[in-house]
Amino acid sequence: WGEVGPANISEAFAREHMTRGRRWAIVNAWRHTGDAPTLASTPLALLDDATVRWGSDEVMYYPITMGGKVAFNYTLQHSPTHRWLYYPNMSKDELLLFKAFGSSASEGKRPFVLFHSAFDLPGAAHAEPRASLEVRSVVAW
Repeated sequence: WGEVGPANISEAFAREHMTRGRRWAIVNAWRHTGDAPTLASTPLALLDDATVRWGSDEVMYYPITMGGKVAFNYTLQHSPTHRWLYYPNMSKDELLLFKAFGSSASEGKRPFVLFHSAFDLPGAAHAEPRASLEVRSVVAW
C-alpha cells in the first residue's frame, strides 16, 4: 500500500472499497478566488499522464507521517517530454473539477494519478498574486 496509496487514506478503507469491484477516487475542485476578475498569474497546470514514464526514476515516492501512521505520496522529476495543460485567464465563476487519484479497476494495474501544480506564467510578473481555493473529496462506489 505504501507504494500506491495516497496520503490520508488508510489501507483498510482502500481494501474495503476495492473488494467485489468497488472503487474509490479523490476528486479535486479548484477555483480562482482573488480580487481580479480573471487569474493572470501562477495558474494550476495538469500533467498529461501519457507523457509520464511510470516505472522509471522519474516517478518517486515520499513518506508522509500523520498521527503516527506513515503513508506515501508521489513526486515527479522534471522531464522535457512532459506535456502540461492549463486554463488561461480563469474567471471567478469557473471551476476546475478533476480526478487526482483513482483506485485501479483491476488487480495489478497501477492506480490513476493526475499530477498537478501551480506554475509561474511567463509575462505575468506584475499580475496580482494568485488566490485560489481547492477542496478534495473522497468518492467511493
